[in-house]
Amino acid sequence: MAFVLNRTLGPIVSRRLLQRAITTATTEQQHRFRSRLPFNTVVLFVPQQEAWVVERMGKFYKTLNPGLNLLLPVIDRISYVQSLKEIAIEVPSQTAISKDNVTLNIDGVLYLKVFDPYLASYGVEDAEFAVTQLAQTTMRSEIGKISLDTVFRERESLNTGIVDAINKAAKAWGINCLRYEIRDIRLPPKVQEAMQMQVEAERRKRATILESEGIRESQINKAEGTKQATILASEGFRLEQINNATGEADAIRAKAQARAEALKIISDQLHAEEGRNAASLQIAEQYVHAFGNLARTNNTILLPSNTGDMSSMVASALSIYNNLQSKDRQGFLTQSAPSIPSSPSTPQPADTKLTGDAMSAKEMFVVATLDDTVSIAPHLFNEQLSTIVAEELDRKLANTIFQELGLCICLYDILSMGDCILLPSDANFHIKVKFRYVVFRPNIDEILVGKIRSSSKDGITVTLGFFDDILIPSTKLQHPSRFIEAEQTWAWQYETGDETHDLVMEIGEEIRFRVVQEIFEDTAPKESPNSGASITQTANDDDKKIPYTIIGSISEPGLGLKSWWTETS
Repeated sequence: MAFVLNRTLGPIVSRRLLQRAITTATTEQQHRFRSRLPFNTVVLFVPQQEAWVVERMGKFYKTLNPGLNLLLPVIDRISYVQSLKEIAIEVPSQTAISKDNVTLNIDGVLYLKVFDPYLASYGVEDAEFAVTQLAQTTMRSEIGKISLDTVFRERESLNTGIVDAINKAAKAWGINCLRYEIRDIRLPPKVQEAMQMQVEAERRKRATILESEGIRESQINKAEGTKQATILASEGFRLEQINNATGEADAIRAKAQARAEALKIISDQLHAEEGRNAASLQIAEQYVHAFGNLARTNNTILLPSNTGDMSSMVASALSIYNNLQSKDRQGFLTQSAPSIPSSPSTPQPADTKLTGDAMSAKEMFVVATLDDTVSIAPHLFNEQLSTIVAEELDRKLANTIFQELGLCICLYDILSMGDCILLPSDANFHIKVKFRYVVFRPNIDEILVGKIRSSSKDGITVTLGFFDDILIPSTKLQHPSRFIEAEQTWAWQYETGDETHDLVMEIGEEIRFRVVQEIFEDTAPKESPNSGASITQTANDDDKKIPYTIIGSISEPGLGLKSWWTETS
């Protein structure tokens, strides 16, 4: 068409017509949502959702609403037709630079609605074009405030910001921007490739984390299984030891019962006629038999001087039997033990004696038989004698350490009391008492439960409530253990696979330990070498001595804090 015009009308006319055609096409494209201006036919019907702006003699007259309307011919003219529907306008693609200097190609869709036909007609030359340009500039400005990652994460907030910015300016044009949607964001190829690599790296990271968590859970489950197996094995070993000990006790009891019955029968037979002669003959036979087997069991042999005289050997055996019988009849076989000194911190009378073997009690306590002389003041004569003696014994002996015996706890019972003796120049009564006393002294390898009292680099001090001198040295702790200087506590470094957990042994927690050693220190007053008097040393070293110390150990499965092992039923 341009070529034909150039041939006929000339270059200038052709160029002007071409520009007019292009302008007309652009105008029609921009006003594709508008209706054509109707002619004034006096009687007019305005369609729904449209507003017709009428000018009378070139000046705004009124806005025609949908329905029947009447106008004057020639004088009134319809100048603008505004659609009140929501309009969707495509925002052309444009280039924007983000905060982190990434070039983006962004296009979108803008949704508008005319709320004031008068302002939309006279407030701006072309309202839709103005809003489109405003949307492009606002979007470019908003993109420059945020980084590339924020553009993808906060698309909704970006759209809201663009709508608010457009409404501030479009309010004077009678147009309300309902919403703005970013339709497409195109990145440079290299940036898109880098983002794809980042996504792949993030996926690999998540996969690695999930795999490591699976390995961690597996290691924890294995450790829990090992822990439960160890606890069950220790419980089984404990039950085995208990059963073995019960069996041995039953066997010893049965043997003792059988021997007691045998001795009773022998005793009855000894009272019979010729019973002593038969016993003498049996002892002589045993003596000769033992002498005959002497050289078979040992390389060292002790021979009597008259080995060839068998009759003298039999006579020697009979004389031994007769000597034992005579001593038994005279009561020379009664045993007594020397007196046991007491701790200087709790004075104990020197006449208190241990007169027999300690009778075993339950677990860590024993019942010991003791002798003592009790002094009774005159104002207590009218009280019950046994009650006064019991209170005096507890006052003197409770919380007292007996060397090689243990810590006195309380009176068990009174076996016997002698006569009351009144000494010259002394108004008190003195009475000899034989009694049994409860003594704390746990057996070696016995397991006790106490509470942590303090910690130091040397180890852990444990208390049982009534006894505090229990030490668990650092060498007897669970291995490996470390001392935390800042908190002054020990921690067992429990390993589970590739990780190490610190199981802290805090003060006040209950701890289970095994008794491995007991130490008795003689803290009695020393006798001066220059005088016969007994004086108490005041040196600092002697003052720091502890009369009775128990050494414990927790370096075994199942020992240590009770909270470590109570999770498994």
